[in-house]
Amino acid sequence: MLCEQYSKYFRFPEDFETKINEYLKELYSWNEHTNLTSDEIETFIQKHLCFSLNFSFFIKDFDVVFDFGSGNGVPGIPLAVMFKEKTFVLVENKKRKIAFLEYITSHLKLDNVQVVDSSYQSCPPLTSNFCVIAKAFSDFKAMTKFFKKSFTLFLPLTDETKIPPYAKVISKTPDIMQTVNFYEIRVEVY
Repeated sequence: MLCEQYSKYFRFPEDFETKINEYLKELYSWNEHTNLTSDEIETFIQKHLCFSLNFSFFIKDFDVVFDFGSGNGVPGIPLAVMFKEKTFVLVENKKRKIAFLEYITSHLKLDNVQVVDSSYQSCPPLTSNFCVIAKAFSDFKAMTKFFKKSFTLFLPLTDETKIPPYAKVISKTPDIMQTVNFYEIRVEVY
């Protein structure tokens, strides 16, 4: 079973493994001609895919989740498979990655996912109940420019020095494997 070490924390949907295996197959097929990951598949599964499930603890109270700097779709794609009742907006600015994200969301029939090109599209209309997640992206200025309003961000970091002064740490929680802290950050836009 994929991400078995997480199964004691989450109830995986019936189609989780099927959809994620299809996602992985397509990711590595595209990766042959489009640089989407440098990791071997087993490393990718543990280091990125399974790790991304940590976000599940933080997004449960939000209706809309923005995956900012979505890249190859992690964490947004696995979370969208797990939480079909939520809307996921994958925000990316690299055309080759956007092409993959659009393809894979259609291929997996993820009706709860929208892909947004942040280089020219503005933020879709926001509900009051949204949050932002980012696995590796921490360009706070780009985020504030895109959202144009204050937001809650969940971000794994090894230290707090990358958090700008206009962002307030609300909480920090270690991931399941105790390797990094997930920060809940309130980013104020004035």
